[in-house]
Amino acid sequence: MTDNDNVKNGIEMFVSFRSLTRAFNDFVTDCVRQYEMSPNEIAVLATVGEESNASRIARRAGVSKALVSRSVKALKNKKLIEVNISPVDKREQSLSLTAEGMKAVELIKDANKKFFKDAFRNIDDQPMEIMRLMLAVVMRNLNIGGEYDENEQDRYGERDLRGY
Repeated sequence: MTDNDNVKNGIEMFVSFRSLTRAFNDFVTDCVRQYEMSPNEIAVLATVGEESNASRIARRAGVSKALVSRSVKALKNKKLIEVNISPVDKREQSLSLTAEGMKAVELIKDANKKFFKDAFRNIDDQPMEIMRLMLAVVMRNLNIGGEYDENEQDRYGERDLRGY
C-alpha cells in the first residue's frame, strides 16, 4: 500500500469515526435530554460511577482534566454528583453519584447498550476482533489511549492481521 493509499484510507476512516462519534453523542444525549447534559458531561458522569478521582476519570473518559473540572461543576449544579474534600489532603476531591445521578447513569448505560447493539448487529466475532486490534495498533502507534498494559501491548503489538 502506498503512502497516498494510507492517507486516503486514513482520512476515510477518521471521517467515519467522526460521524460515528457524532451519531453516538446525539443518541445518548437524546436519551438523557431531561438532564440537559453535554456529551462531555455524560462521559464524565458515566465514569464517576466507576471512578471517584478526577485524574482517573479524565483518563478513562478520554477527556482532559480541565474538561472534567468544568463537567464536575455542571454536574454538581445539576445535583447529579457530590464532591467530597479529602480530610487528609484538601486539594483532593472524591466524587460520588447522587440518587438522581445513579438514575441518569442507568439511562446512559441503557443507551450505550442499545446504540452498540444496533451498530454492531450482523458483525461476527472475527471482524470485531480485527477492528479492535486495528484500533489498538493505531492508538499505540500514535501513543494515545491512556495507561497501557504491558500484556496488552504484547498481545496487540505483534499480531499479524493479514491472516484475517
